[in-house]
Amino acid sequence: MDSYLKLAYKAAQEFASYDSRFSISNKKPLLQGNKNRVLRGYYEDKPVVFKFYTDLLKPNYFKSKSTESLFLRHAAATNVVPKLIFESENFVIIEEIPGCSLEQKFSQFNLNFNHWLSKVAISVGSAHACLANLLVSQEVFSNYYNLHSHGKTLEQNINDILETSLTICKEVENFQGLLNTIDYIYEHLGKILNQPRILYKYDNNLGNIIVNNRGFQKFIDFEECYEGTKAIYLGAIFDCLHQIPWNLPADRLTIRQSLPWKYIKHGYELYGNEAIDSFLFEQIIAMAMFNAWFRITRTWKANLDMSFWSPRFCKRLETYWDMIA
Repeated sequence: MDSYLKLAYKAAQEFASYDSRFSISNKKPLLQGNKNRVLRGYYEDKPVVFKFYTDLLKPNYFKSKSTESLFLRHAAATNVVPKLIFESENFVIIEEIPGCSLEQKFSQFNLNFNHWLSKVAISVGSAHACLANLLVSQEVFSNYYNLHSHGKTLEQNINDILETSLTICKEVENFQGLLNTIDYIYEHLGKILNQPRILYKYDNNLGNIIVNNRGFQKFIDFEECYEGTKAIYLGAIFDCLHQIPWNLPADRLTIRQSLPWKYIKHGYELYGNEAIDSFLFEQIIAMAMFNAWFRITRTWKANLDMSFWSPRFCKRLETYWDMIA
């Protein structure tokens, strides 16, 4: 048991001694995150997740916890996110959603899987539209700015990422041929930033989509939510439709575990009552490219081995470029 998991158990035990409605489950803990430790439990005899945030020694260490609880409260009425039951300064308790992640479900492939997946994708698209159309109160935005703004506007934060991306193109060999993707982002950025502002979920990978045999249940993991627009949000969704293996040589990289865009699009249009036309689709691709560059700049700033990471990122950006070239 690592030191953070021990801290999580200690916090859970202390809370259980304070509030008799909560108890720790004997079930195996769920998969652990990079910035949290997750335990199972019960609150008023209902299954819950006890999520303890591990970035305790870092500056602004409550940001991920506060962001998640803020978004869960913001989206509480949608029924596509878990119910926030209790919030402390370093943990939250939320309802446990029965089922498994969509990423795990891909390992259970059978002859009926594609039909089931198409229905799931439509439901996921509708759920994303539900979040994209949430009105954001001034109170929510004020609380969000206190967590994230650091005195910078959305426009400034995006430009900072793109300027860093230009530096990477100049300094890192494998990225030198991808300047055209940054130009494409700039080409569409003005119209994208003129759209109404929302709070959106950034990390939409298949591991954060809970499903069961009946279909889609809810989204989880809201530690990274940002100010954006619908096009920015849809770009972040599009960038996570394909899970590309991280540890394969460049000549063996293949796209796997694909959540079909056409069904996501159909579900989004059904709920949102608005078409994703060719102009919006170009903006979505531009923001999918931006999402990839966001990940690249994080990797670069963390001084990680870019020769290891670049094949994965380059493959993704080249795929997006081929879609609009």
